Amino acid sequence: MQPRSPYHRHLLTLVAVQMGCLALGLWIHYRQVVSAVYRTAEEQALAGLTAGTNELLTAVGRLEPPDVAAGSASWEKVRHLFPLQRTLPGLQVDVVDPQWRVLAQLPTPHHDSPPSKSPPSESPPSKSPPSKSETLTWAVPPKNLDRNAESIRGLLVQPDGRHVALARRLGKHGDYLVAHYPLAQVNMTPAALLTALPAAGAITWVWVSALLLIAVYMIVIRFCDGLTKKHARAETTALTRTQSLLRTREAVIFGLARLAESRDRVTGSHLERISAYASRLARAAQHHARYADLITAEFVQLIGTSSALHDIGKVGIEDAILFKPGALTKDEHQRVKQHTTIGEACLLEIERRLGTSNFLQMARQIARLHHERWDGQGYPDGLAGEQVPLAARIVAIADVYEALSSRRVYKEAFSHQQCVRMIRDQAGKQFDPDLVEVFAEVEGAFRQIACQFRDEAPPSRQCVPERIPLWEDQLYDELATAAAGCEDWSVPIGSASQ
Repeated sequence: MQPRSPYHRHLLTLVAVQMGCLALGLWIHYRQVVSAVYRTAEEQALAGLTAGTNELLTAVGRLEPPDVAAGSASWEKVRHLFPLQRTLPGLQVDVVDPQWRVLAQLPTPHHDSPPSKSPPSESPPSKSPPSKSETLTWAVPPKNLDRNAESIRGLLVQPDGRHVALARRLGKHGDYLVAHYPLAQVNMTPAALLTALPAAGAITWVWVSALLLIAVYMIVIRFCDGLTKKHARAETTALTRTQSLLRTREAVIFGLARLAESRDRVTGSHLERISAYASRLARAAQHHARYADLITAEFVQLIGTSSALHDIGKVGIEDAILFKPGALTKDEHQRVKQHTTIGEACLLEIERRLGTSNFLQMARQIARLHHERWDGQGYPDGLAGEQVPLAARIVAIADVYEALSSRRVYKEAFSHQQCVRMIRDQAGKQFDPDLVEVFAEVEGAFRQIACQFRDEAPPSRQCVPERIPLWEDQLYDELATAAAGCEDWSVPIGSASQ
């Protein structure tokens, strides 16, 4: 049996919630109808009680003195007035003290019995004796009653149910005359019911609608959260796969760069140092006013990776030229310079097959233009100043520092101080002067990187000296001469990384 999809579960949840809301709505409707009927009955009963006993209570309240004790003159007047009223079914009239304790109960003739025509003097004075400790209990205790009020209306809780009550003050000594009769004996008219039911229906509709809206909203939110989580998981999976592919691609390209460097006399951690130098210089340039808007965290990360591909074009230079044990001809020298365009073409082909990316775009710029000079005397395009991309200008400084500070089989490494002085002397000539200024601020970090990635076994001078390419040998002789104090170099420093 196939498991239900999340959509089916959400649909079942919605149906269950709607049924629950409808059931709750029916219960609320019942309670509202009952409450409305009771309120209408109470209002109708109070109206009837007021109409039926108002004359009696008003007359009793005006008696002077207001004494309704058995045998008193007031009592006889009350007995004379009471039978003449249209009494209600179950009507009771009590005399109570301010604590609502019953002092006396007046006789209540049945509503269909004829009124007594005997004179009051002929009827023996009598009253119904109240039971001991009988007290009228209000459904809502009138704690804050205005004792000066002419009447008090409300509900009494009696043994036979709730009674509608109307109390009238007797004189100034605090006693009350209370007329009350059972709420259950109120005859509801159809008009009264029709008045109560619409209000109950409206309240029920508001309740049920609000509950349904809340329930549907919560289910929709839960459904949307589920979709969001599902999409997030899919995006995370896709991102993981993309990152894996990017790492694989960069590893392959880095391997190609390592292969290209293996054809030269460069050994050890050359690529790691170039990457670290370029990253550190770019990160420091972020705080320079000129480069603050150009260098981002992504730029720093990209240049650290793509700078390793600066000489990937050497794979296209013939060994006979690259390792020629003698002076290069003019044509051979031009062929060596083509490693910049060969590297760009190689990366462009990779980009065409795998798709473009910021990494490959920056790598192409660096591979082609890292031998350009600030004064426009570089190659392959002879660009000058800010025509040279910032990434290529940064890698140019990192590449020259690496070439000067590293030991080869055909030369000793220059000291850190010599490398710094030689690079600073070329500010505004070969290098961007502002970048040279930034380099001078962090030159200590370059020393630390050189120590961190120091080659474990430096190449020996006894290693095939006859295979040293003379075009590089002559270059480093000139660099050594410049380091000794000659400021006018006939050969550009940038040629050191050829």
